[in-house]
Amino acid sequence: MPQWWTDLDTGLLLLFNGGGNAFVDSLAITYTSTLTWLPFFLGAIIMLWRSELPARHVYLIIGGALLGLLIADGVAEGLVKPWVQRLRPCNEPELADMVRIVNNYRSTDYSFFSGHATNTSMLALLLLTIVRQRRFTIAVVAWSLVNCYTRLFLAQHYPTDIITGLFWGSMVGVIIGKWLLQRITILKATTYQTIQFQTIYPIAGMGLSVLYGIVIAVLQA
Repeated sequence: MPQWWTDLDTGLLLLFNGGGNAFVDSLAITYTSTLTWLPFFLGAIIMLWRSELPARHVYLIIGGALLGLLIADGVAEGLVKPWVQRLRPCNEPELADMVRIVNNYRSTDYSFFSGHATNTSMLALLLLTIVRQRRFTIAVVAWSLVNCYTRLFLAQHYPTDIITGLFWGSMVGVIIGKWLLQRITILKATTYQTIQFQTIYPIAGMGLSVLYGIVIAVLQA
């Protein structure tokens, strides 16, 4: 990678990795955890089950999401990271006096490219390919971007790691989403409206996760 690009990447990272306080630090560590967002994942499954889609199509969508994670994350974690072997910013000796490490939070594997960005964007684009609704779109995109921001704030990834992960994950999500649409029953207008109404479940689950993070941050601040 050219030196000017490395310098730009590092400079942008330091902007996102700026100083915080105990409250913001706790939020970042809580929201970067996949477990925090389990209510959202559960809500998405409930949304599918309470729609008018046949059970076999619900299983197909869930299976497609798992396949997407296997492909997207498999390439990032199983192929690219071991090949590129880029150190994470938090573990880079040359940045030891520049980056801020929050509560000694350090991942031990490689940096390029981001699994968080890959997986969240894959799930987001897959869901948005099937369920097209403005409030759901805003919520799911915000969820993915918040996850990406925490990785920069915690010095776990460089911006290029995030951008590459977003691109790769989004591409996999769209391809599998369109593949699923070709194999499930063509949505009738009433069925589509039902799915749109049921988005209240994943959005509510996301709200619970956000509230949980705030409560934890207040208690730890």
